[in-house]
Amino acid sequence: MVIQRKKLMAWLFYISYFLIMVSDSFTQVRRMNMYLNYIDYLAVAILGIVFLIQSKKYRLKQIVFISLFILMTIVTMFISKDKNILKLVLLILAFKDLDFDRFIKKDFYFKISIIILLAILYFLGLTDNNLVYREGILRNSFGFKHPNNLGLYLMMICLDYYYMHKNNSIIKPVLLSIIVCLLIYKFIDSRTTFIVIIGATILIIINKILKNRVVNNRIVKFVSKNLFLILLIVSIVFVYLYQRGINFTYTLNRLLTGRIYLNSLFLSQYPINFLGHDILTNEKLILDSSYFNILLKYGLICILFFYQVFNHTIKSAYKNKNYIMVIIFIVLLFYGFSESFLYKVSANAFLLYFGKIYNEAK
Repeated sequence: MVIQRKKLMAWLFYISYFLIMVSDSFTQVRRMNMYLNYIDYLAVAILGIVFLIQSKKYRLKQIVFISLFILMTIVTMFISKDKNILKLVLLILAFKDLDFDRFIKKDFYFKISIIILLAILYFLGLTDNNLVYREGILRNSFGFKHPNNLGLYLMMICLDYYYMHKNNSIIKPVLLSIIVCLLIYKFIDSRTTFIVIIGATILIIINKILKNRVVNNRIVKFVSKNLFLILLIVSIVFVYLYQRGINFTYTLNRLLTGRIYLNSLFLSQYPINFLGHDILTNEKLILDSSYFNILLKYGLICILFFYQVFNHTIKSAYKNKNYIMVIIFIVLLFYGFSESFLYKVSANAFLLYFGKIYNEAK
């Protein structure tokens, strides 16, 4: 009976996780986009049921604390009009009796399935596509909302595959990464994801050759454990210097295609508070930085939450000698400097490593 219940909870978890991915990625599919919000709420409801069933094993103090935290995320959801934090918290709580390595393998195949499905719908003419050009070159999204969204999924597939082969030869992941980079270069022109895949590949190869001495360096250990906070502070400092007309920040702003200017603009419109804001964006005014999204959209409480997530995750990875996880998180945290994906569990499955840590600690 216990084994059957665990299997049922696992099935419900994976169903809800896949529904969340569908809700976030099928926004351009005609006749389906109007139902995506209902799919999202269905996933949240399933996760809520899983939590209620599993909560019987919690002590009263734990239930009270978790319930208050969920309530806070619900308040944040209504303020920001965004369900990402609520979905992440529920997935973390529901990540019980699950094997993380198996989860990453499923995420790998889920993402491949979604890319294939959207590409089929795209070629059948069933998606509404935003045409994006850069220097006169068409950037293809193949059914995704934006080429960068497709690039992100391809990048995460590569990182998933590296993780899946953490104890084996990295020849296959390197070959996959080269193929994906060629596809990105030829059809998608998502420069940041291209750079991240290349950077991750180089770091993984160097670290493997040097037998983990790169990530085991004392300075690297300290920086990586606190990298979320460091990059948040760096992001704010860049905006501060940009507003005061420091020359190098203007050059950096051009290299980052106007992101520092946009961070500065949104910061002037939405002051920092505890529970965030409903941030209004459009096609020209987009808040790309993950750090400023968390800071302004969700507030200081969520900043503390994410610092704990990344800090404890990387500490646990070091403790378990899971060095590929350390490298992946370092790469993702730097990628979050220019893209708003870091807190979205539908894109960043590695966030749920914290779910493994949290539930094992209980």
